Amino acid sequence: SGLPNEAFLHDRCEDIRLHVYPELSRITADLEPKLPATWTTARQHNSTIRFSEPIVWFLGMTSPHVVREWLMHEGVVVEVHDRDKRDAKVDKADAPAPAEGGEEAEVASNPQENEQEAKKEEDLKT
Repeated sequence: SGLPNEAFLHDRCEDIRLHVYPELSRITADLEPKLPATWTTARQHNSTIRFSEPIVWFLGMTSPHVVREWLMHEGVVVEVHDRDKRDAKVDKADAPAPAEGGEEAEVASNPQENEQEAKKEEDLKT
């Protein structure tokens, strides 16, 4: 009870989801195709959230020994994803203006390279 419900979470983070998957070892690796990882439906940030979605895995003719080994010694992992960042969408107003001639300018990360490029351009103009 009492999840953080700060105002910035709605703007900066994706809605809350759970990622549920089995924890498997070498002995129980045969279960992997029958126990796919699952994501719950996303819920909006709030101070209390209920996830009541059933997750069912059909094991079919799987060896009872392997299933027992998995249930006794490994289990299910439930990851809470409540701080995943929203995709940064570039607004056209925020996008950098194209360079002269309609082409995008390349900016070197090294200031010395920037100076060298500027000198080359200046020499070409003269």
